[in-house]
Amino acid sequence: MSAAETDAQLQLLHVGVIRPQCSRLLLACDDTDDAPTVPESAADWLASIKMDRYTDQFTGAGILTVDDAAQLTLKDIIELGVTLVGHQKKIMNSVQALHVERQQTVRLLVAAAGGGSSDEEQPTGSSCLI
Repeated sequence: MSAAETDAQLQLLHVGVIRPQCSRLLLACDDTDDAPTVPESAADWLASIKMDRYTDQFTGAGILTVDDAAQLTLKDIIELGVTLVGHQKKIMNSVQALHVERQQTVRLLVAAAGGGSSDEEQPTGSSCLI
């Protein structure tokens, strides 16, 4: 198994996909070539929204990953030293976009794994619910 495949499986485990058959199904459906790339580090994320001037404050406060940044509130951003209202709005809008992207990713994973919101009962042996 290549490093990229191992990384992809770890990412699936991170979102709760634990059954090997579900992981194989999702990895076979990989269409990330068309998907926008989300930075993994908070520094890269800040650079992508042209707010990299705050990288030192974020890393100094232990906000190192996009997952860390996605948990920020407006109060946190102000405490980090982001005093310009326009910058606060830009960062908060991006944090909200991260939340939306996560929700969409989870929905796509659930749909690809055969777990939908239909009222029909899923077969217990073959469903891939996360």
